[in-house]
Amino acid sequence: MISSRHKAQKAQTREVLTIHEQEKLSSMTKSAITITNYLGGLYHFTVDEFEAELTSISLIESKHSKSSIIPSKPDIKDGLLKMILYVNLNEVSIKYGTIISAKPILKLTSPYVQDSLDSNSLESLKEWCQQHKMKHQSTFRFLQELFEEAIINTFLVKIEKAG
Repeated sequence: MISSRHKAQKAQTREVLTIHEQEKLSSMTKSAITITNYLGGLYHFTVDEFEAELTSISLIESKHSKSSIIPSKPDIKDGLLKMILYVNLNEVSIKYGTIISAKPILKLTSPYVQDSLDSNSLESLKEWCQQHKMKHQSTFRFLQELFEEAIINTFLVKIEKAG
């Protein structure tokens, strides 16, 4: 167990220092996050970006597509796994400081996005898909279900132009 934790921490450190070509981040705020469960288990992750405010922190998992308007379903599902973890955090603190609230965000980027959209704008999704000339109804349904999932589970999905 000690060896496994040590390897996980080393992997976390490497990941924080690595910016992958396919990651289109709007800031250089990649950071380590360690989740402790009620049994004392430690789980080492990284967040692609974070935005700290006085009483909350946005934990941002970014997925990018350079060839289509949205990333692949497997990439998005990978991001959803982290959203499941982040929405279930009971206490969040920065370096053992004051406890703040976490706001999980799944950010989807592509150079083909013209206008940004987020899951708080579910009613604008159909128009957004038409504007971006999405021809497949299945893509619209997938995004609609993704937005509904975000609303139900209290995280945010943002679709933005890669920058």
